[in-house]
Amino acid sequence: MERLEIDAANGIVLNTDEIERMMEEYRAWQPKLKSIAHCVLESEDNVDMRKAYLEKQGADADNFPQLLYGKLHLEAVYSGGNIPYPYDDLLNFGQFSEPTAITAEVLNTESVSDLICFLLCRYLETNLRFHACKFCGKLFGVTKNYKQEYCSRLIPGSEKTCKEMGSVRLYEKKIFSEPAIKEYKRSYKAHNARIRYGLMTREEFDKWAAEAREKRDACVAGKLSLEDFVAWLDSDKQR
Repeated sequence: MERLEIDAANGIVLNTDEIERMMEEYRAWQPKLKSIAHCVLESEDNVDMRKAYLEKQGADADNFPQLLYGKLHLEAVYSGGNIPYPYDDLLNFGQFSEPTAITAEVLNTESVSDLICFLLCRYLETNLRFHACKFCGKLFGVTKNYKQEYCSRLIPGSEKTCKEMGSVRLYEKKIFSEPAIKEYKRSYKAHNARIRYGLMTREEFDKWAAEAREKRDACVAGKLSLEDFVAWLDSDKQR
């Protein structure tokens, strides 16, 4: 006998047996999807993904199964826009736009496998690729910039995305790998310590730091050699 539950809030009758069957079907697909994602979808932009999938399928049919799904049919559907409901605030009525009627291929199915195979075929057909985010490690779809390294997901507990934090990390990596920056930081710490030991006043330090920044920037820009910059930093023997 089927188990039924009622979602009173939405007035929906849920067939829990059917939901569990679909979840089991999806769980069976998970290891296959990971293999497909990393071995096929996560590829360079000059790779024929359909050919790559068939080659993997020939070597490992268990993790790269034949992609089969139910019949497709043409149907009138709507794209974009939104339709106001009777209970919407009338003051906002003018903000709604009419959707556009188009004709498209439609897959009607209650099978998880049908939906997965259909989507995978579309990904392969359109060469939709995935990259592993270098910040969170999760896969994300790449549509235009094939060299994109970070996804747009929000970082847990933060208002910033992986893409935003990734840009910061790249900047910091670039900056702190610059020899002139390293030498400046080393000398800055040494000179700052002189204030604590009473060997330099705050005014003298601020004057030195301003000149050091100017020479640092000139060195980074290639207007001053690294050797000359280091020689100036060490001119007062505070290495």
